[in-house]
Amino acid sequence: MSITVLAPGFMTSLQDAGRPGLMALGVGASGAFDSPALRLANALCGNAVDACGLELTLIGPRLRFERDTRFAVTGAPLALELDGVARPMWSPLQASAGSTLTFGRMVTGCRSYLAVAGGLKVDPVLGSRCSDLNSKLGPLQGRPLCAGDRLPLADEAAPPWRHAPSWSLNGAHWFDFDEQRPLRLLPGAHRAGLTRDAIERLFTQGFTVANDSNRVGLRLVGPALTWKSPMELVSAGSIPG
Repeated sequence: MSITVLAPGFMTSLQDAGRPGLMALGVGASGAFDSPALRLANALCGNAVDACGLELTLIGPRLRFERDTRFAVTGAPLALELDGVARPMWSPLQASAGSTLTFGRMVTGCRSYLAVAGGLKVDPVLGSRCSDLNSKLGPLQGRPLCAGDRLPLADEAAPPWRHAPSWSLNGAHWFDFDEQRPLRLLPGAHRAGLTRDAIERLFTQGFTVANDSNRVGLRLVGPALTWKSPMELVSAGSIPG
């Protein structure tokens, strides 16, 4: 049995603990951006912490469960409804076969996680079931979810509960959900080439995240930053975080 994707949301993807240790072969680690949130969602479902789940970005998907399924949602706050009834995050929930789960927009933050009991039974690639959207590596050819996708459900470790338990976690113990947070800027190799005015604009003017941003990095649109003299930028590697 499976979960059917009725609407994909924005850049919803399969993620787990990723593919660490393969950078020497040119394979990125990938995996959940907010790995503690995914691990907690898996714990709420009784899964191994590295079980495959869904990473939701900004706008969640609409899904139909094809069998009775336990699930949990953690991470950035967003509204979710099961068959039109509002349900809480950070708690084990029970869906009946044929139930539809609908997500809204995230209030703060930009990534939430859906785990299902037993995990998602997609074929691993290089030891992981996560999708590397940049290199198109992983299940579904490494792409985000599309309407009509069917995600197989693994067998649960225990029979499904008739009713979900009433206990829950308090996400605020692990995460800060304040709407505004300062961004820390660390000087890189190119800072010495920027004019004083450019550095001032960088710290005082507004910038907007561009549409062509992705899981590798965010492209910012804003005031032009001028150089002291023409220079050719040398490509530099990026590290997680």
